[in-house]
Amino acid sequence: MKLKKQHYNEKGGGFADFFPMRHKKKIFELAEIKPSDVLYDLGCGDGSILIFAVKEFKVKYAIGYETDYTRNFIARKKVEKAGLGNKISIINEDFSKIDLSKADVIFDMLPEMEGDLEKYLNKKIKSGARLIKHDLPLIAYLPDCVDIPFYRMKFPLIKAKNRTQWASKVLGIKNARVNDVWHELYYYGKEKDYSKWNIYRFERMLDERLRTN
Repeated sequence: MKLKKQHYNEKGGGFADFFPMRHKKKIFELAEIKPSDVLYDLGCGDGSILIFAVKEFKVKYAIGYETDYTRNFIARKKVEKAGLGNKISIINEDFSKIDLSKADVIFDMLPEMEGDLEKYLNKKIKSGARLIKHDLPLIAYLPDCVDIPFYRMKFPLIKAKNRTQWASKVLGIKNARVNDVWHELYYYGKEKDYSKWNIYRFERMLDERLRTN
């Protein structure tokens, strides 16, 4: 049996697409994606998610943002080869400058950084738009539907009342502790190589956001 090759970024980015077919299907079923939807993929890698969405779920249009030059180039070539240039755009642009006002579904699997929340709160994203996150929902905010390791969040976003509520939603168990979330993340995160520094950063972001009304 000949296995498919995946583009690997030796500079630390890992695989451009490490989701198997069954996870791609899970992503879009969780998103309740429809043929009338416009999909945005923030950090689209080699474009596989976009192509899958158009071919299998017939989305109206798909837009991928990828700032890594090699991956952006490969994504463009894959879209061209699939004959989907009229349905998919691959863009090299800073995420902070992206206009998300026309998005129905946003897929963002990148680990959250400080300032990412403002990317969503200040972008005039329409009510009912769905954000799909991987590994964690937005720190301190509640998903409305979960199929671990994927989390769906609908706009407008809803903030957790406390640490226990947020951790319980993330893990899907009652009265969970935030430390349990970090433990699961640290040992689960092989693809993204979560470090103790990431955990300290997430902890700080959680406390800061829960303190803010």
